[in-house]
Amino acid sequence: MKKVFALFIIFTLISSSAFAFDELITGAHPFVNAPGNLTSGGRLVYLTASDMLDADGEKQALADDTSSFRVPLYFDCGVMENLSAIAVVPIVSMDMGGQSETGIGDVWLGAKYNVLGKFTVRGALNLGTGDDKKGLGNPGGMGLDIAAMKRKTLIEDKFGIGGQVGIRWSGEDSDTKLQPGMGVYATGGAGYNLREGTSVSGELELMTFGDSSFDGADVTDSAVLNLDLNLSLQQRITERTGIYCTVVYTVMGENTLANTGFFLRTWYSFGKVF
Repeated sequence: MKKVFALFIIFTLISSSAFAFDELITGAHPFVNAPGNLTSGGRLVYLTASDMLDADGEKQALADDTSSFRVPLYFDCGVMENLSAIAVVPIVSMDMGGQSETGIGDVWLGAKYNVLGKFTVRGALNLGTGDDKKGLGNPGGMGLDIAAMKRKTLIEDKFGIGGQVGIRWSGEDSDTKLQPGMGVYATGGAGYNLREGTSVSGELELMTFGDSSFDGADVTDSAVLNLDLNLSLQQRITERTGIYCTVVYTVMGENTLANTGFFLRTWYSFGKVF
């Protein structure tokens, strides 16, 4: 009975969490700011789902549609040669069958380091600031994320590829008593410059989490898998700013929402601030 109740709690939390968009992973890039340079930006994210993918990957209709608006704010500041400090502060609004919640999501603090010009390593700490009971934070408590990222130009000024691989550990949330399993993820994509300042890109984003535990007890068949397709159009406005428009679609998954949606991203480079 305890495991059945735990599974119900996990499904409820998963249904109120946006696995189709992760503030730290989705759209991440390996570029590191020069020392003293600051770049900031934000996104407007909208996701909606009328179905959930069960443990067998089959669609199950939700009693009510769920939707979310997310406004993640990003900050990237060069600390020293090849090293940037990063922060992500998301504002989240969830609507789960007529019940709405708005507040701060999980804040990430971390750093990116470029290794010999070959690839970039990112480490980040999840402060667990989002209220899991309200569906505002990622399931679980404070956590740690480590990833490696790289982009490579194959045809000068025309075509390039990129991707990242990473792992994520999350502690037990003190309120919900839920601890997700270890997470492993990978993204891969390609981009093409249509003309100077305008490009299109496509990316696949795979996230997996092992079986969760509830109040210290393992819950079988609670592992999560989510594969999303992101299609983007980018327009650079000036040398310091630009905008992305991305369509998001959940291709397949297990114990996750069948999301569709979009996000708009803009950024501004302040240049040297110290």
